[in-house]
Amino acid sequence: MTFDVGLVLVVLGAAVIVISAGWIAIDVAAMAMIVVVVAAGVITPAEAFSGFSSDVVIVLACVFVIAGTVSRAGLAEVAAEGVL
Repeated sequence: MTFDVGLVLVVLGAAVIVISAGWIAIDVAAMAMIVVVVAAGVITPAEAFSGFSSDVVIVLACVFVIAGTVSRAGLAEVAAEGVL
């Protein structure tokens, strides 16, 4: 196992722990992972941020925004009561 692979596994493991424990938000953990991997020289900044231009990433971000809005408005509970 190379240093790069080991570092990525450690960073990923740390992110899973802090997200599962609820210590920091998912978006903060994701950005911290990118910063650590770029700062260590595993990937270049261009490689790190090239994924944000993908259509899939943009659609997923929109889905998270819509899901959060539906949840905060209480519509998720109404829909769940109708199903159950």
